[in-house]
Amino acid sequence: MRLRITTAPPLGPLKSLIAVPRILLDDNDATIHQLKQHFCCVLSCLTTCGPENISISVEGFDVPEFNPLGVLHDGDLLLLVCFNDLTTSVLTRAQDQAARPYQGWNEA
Repeated sequence: MRLRITTAPPLGPLKSLIAVPRILLDDNDATIHQLKQHFCCVLSCLTTCGPENISISVEGFDVPEFNPLGVLHDGDLLLLVCFNDLTTSVLTRAQDQAARPYQGWNEA
């Protein structure tokens, strides 16, 4: 499987074609997290980021790392973004607030 890769700030600009290694394709239990680890090994712009700080999206949709590799298709365009600790904490707070049920109808 060949994937098209592009990056967004704070990463430097990158447009690349990456072949997914056969060992990952043959592993029915391979996940997006393992793909992120591979990207960190082969893409120099990701070596300092680490797989836990990489976000992958396809056509504007987030691809959570627990998903099997099979959610991706040959030729997909992946957008890679590296989040630092500050960005991650802001995103986590926003996601936590969004997950809370709306309390407005309980007010008198």
